[in-house]
Amino acid sequence: MKGGQHTFQLMRVSGSKKRYLVFSIFFSMLSALSQMVPYATTYLLLAELMNTMTGSVTLEYSYIWSLVWISLGALVLSGISLFVGSMFAHVAAYDIIYHLRLKLTQKLSELPLGYHQVHSKGTLKGTVMTDTERLEGFIAHYLPDTVTAILFSTGVLTYLFILDWRLALFLLIPIGVAMFFQWFAFRNEKGKEIIDQFFNSIAQMNGTIVEYVQGLPVLKVFNQTVYSFQRFSRDVQAFHDYGKAYSIYSIPSFALLLVALPSAFVFIIPVGAILLANTDDYSYYVTIVFLFLLLSNGLFLPIYKLMYVGSRSRQIHKALAGITKILNEEVLPEGSHTKKPNSFDIQFDTVGFSYENKVALKDVSFYAKQGTVTALVGPSGAGKSTVAHLIARFWDVSSGSIKIGGMDVRDLKTEALYECLSIVFQDNYMYSDTIRNNIRLGNAQASDQDIERAAEAAQCHTFIQKLSDGYDTKVGSDGVHLSGGECQRIAIARLLLKDSPIVILDEATAYADAENELYIQQALNILLQHKTVLIIAHRLPTIQQADQIIVLDQGEIEEKGTHTQLIAQEGLYATLWRLNEEGHKWTLKTGKGKAL
Repeated sequence: MKGGQHTFQLMRVSGSKKRYLVFSIFFSMLSALSQMVPYATTYLLLAELMNTMTGSVTLEYSYIWSLVWISLGALVLSGISLFVGSMFAHVAAYDIIYHLRLKLTQKLSELPLGYHQVHSKGTLKGTVMTDTERLEGFIAHYLPDTVTAILFSTGVLTYLFILDWRLALFLLIPIGVAMFFQWFAFRNEKGKEIIDQFFNSIAQMNGTIVEYVQGLPVLKVFNQTVYSFQRFSRDVQAFHDYGKAYSIYSIPSFALLLVALPSAFVFIIPVGAILLANTDDYSYYVTIVFLFLLLSNGLFLPIYKLMYVGSRSRQIHKALAGITKILNEEVLPEGSHTKKPNSFDIQFDTVGFSYENKVALKDVSFYAKQGTVTALVGPSGAGKSTVAHLIARFWDVSSGSIKIGGMDVRDLKTEALYECLSIVFQDNYMYSDTIRNNIRLGNAQASDQDIERAAEAAQCHTFIQKLSDGYDTKVGSDGVHLSGGECQRIAIARLLLKDSPIVILDEATAYADAENELYIQQALNILLQHKTVLIIAHRLPTIQQADQIIVLDQGEIEEKGTHTQLIAQEGLYATLWRLNEEGHKWTLKTGKGKAL
């Protein structure tokens, strides 16, 4: 049964909190056993009353009262056990979810940065938050209900088979019919496909919602509605369609379940009447038939709970699958060297890299000397960013090697590698915190004076002082909004504090306006002094003075040299340069053909 598989899976991921699950299961079992006692005492009471009516014995009130007190005691014990089991289940749920989220976030922080580039934020957020929340419901509610329902149903059916196996067999007919329709609906290929489509659409929609919210300012500027973001509209519509299909598909099986389970008396009455007509001990058999009628209704609720949990098992299965997938992801092998290399030359030696059966780089070799500037240019998709990401070990190379100061980056511990590197991305994230603390990310031990000096060098001290609380101004969702250029300058201030010997610039001025670009260029001139610099550039005039320019195309090095050498070669770089110059000559004309 899926519930049992899920319980064992939870045991594996629950760590030290599994004892709470064990206690919850134990008390749930005790509650189920206690619930069966009143049915047994009811049978004994009915038998005593029937014997009294036939005159074979005299009614013993002490015996009757003992049965009553036993029933009440069992009910009290069942209630207390159910309460204690539920409390342990809730404690287990919240503790397990808490530690699972810590384990997931810890594992996500250990995974290479390349993993986060190919997995959407919405999907990862859905696993960490939504999937773990589903487990909370299963542990706190479904697990105790499942244990109680299984043990109670099994115990009662065993007891009824002992009393009369013929009636018990007919009692199984509606239960078997209900279970068959539930199993058939959710275990056949069509059912699996519909359920998978439904839950996959939820994950896809969550990822798209995050992207939509991030791009909302652009949509607002252009006066667009939610329907203009086609992927968002498409994914929400897909969730609607698959959710509707899932509901329509589930209705017949649930309807049959609700009709079949309470219909046991339809079989018990005629079969019981036949058996009563042919029994030698009528009073004894009346008691049994009455007990079967009573218990047939008593079995309905726990079995219905089992069916309900079964219908939700796919959700739990998907949640556990998403969680275990992240926890089982392989991290990059950790190097053993804890100290930075003695020098900071970068060497690519016949580097090849493939991802998801797609070749991204092939036999890439170059040497970037310490203290020089190397620029990477080429068409979109040529492999420029891949080169930069492999230096920072977003992934490991498929072949060849990358060395810093003669040491393979795979041999360096992560901390030692990132002490060597600083990366300026096109988009730089600002945490929901003060500007001071956002800059201090570059060096946790930096003083306030160090932070301000870095901000001055990064050309952002002036605009920070103009804010309401200066360096203590909070940015992010609960604070002020900074422009892209301002965020970029604060990111550069972080890197100035870090002062690492290698700097990688991934088109750092791509989204800046003219004024911010000037400030960023001034800040970069300070940041890049005496460092090994690797620049990914689309604006070719910005890298004319680079010590070497590497031209990539389709993952291979097409050309290599200085600006002057490459122009003289009349190759791909020269073509890109001419296109760049032509692009700067365009003018905007009015409807009358006049240039603005």
